[in-house]
Amino acid sequence: MSLIDEFLTQEEQWQINENFKLARQFIQDYLDNPETIVGLGAGEAIVLLPADEPGEAKLTHANLRMAHQMALQGRSVATFTVGARPPVPPIHLTSLDIGRGPSRVQYNPETDALTVTFDEPSALVGFTAIHPQIDAVFDPETHDLMQMIVRRFTSEVALGAPQLLDAILRSSAELVGISRETLTALRSDAVTADGAIRASLTRNTA
Repeated sequence: MSLIDEFLTQEEQWQINENFKLARQFIQDYLDNPETIVGLGAGEAIVLLPADEPGEAKLTHANLRMAHQMALQGRSVATFTVGARPPVPPIHLTSLDIGRGPSRVQYNPETDALTVTFDEPSALVGFTAIHPQIDAVFDPETHDLMQMIVRRFTSEVALGAPQLLDAILRSSAELVGISRETLTALRSDAVTADGAIRASLTRNTA
């Protein structure tokens, strides 16, 4: 077993190798026509995405997961689609956009899981793990948050997610399995938690 095999999984090695290929294409595109690569800010972490072609969905999903994990940690991230014709402007992620109200909130008391739906996701769109207790679905074109599943909601996550609770309470979302009174009580106990869900869960695009 090599040193790389000891520290990286096969999936991680595959993702790194594919991103090296994207990086080479990104540099070549810039050398050929610098005007096609615009809108990237200084100091941003750039996550490259492949053009929308058959067979590239796996890498797109893996890199978007990486981008949103970095954004959740507070880093300024831009995703850039390599080889897109016409060029696609970069999308800037600072964290998750929960400013708009959800349309439906469903709680399962047996599993302590909360499903927050903003837009009904397509069955073909996969979940992305953005936190040890949170899986999310993002629109593959706009990267807008469509749905999130929050595990250990009342026992762990709610205390560190006041803005998520605010977004729900401000909305006219259909509540299933949980009452507005319970959510209000959780909100009164919520505090910003380091290492959990950041208080400023907003996403800006440019």
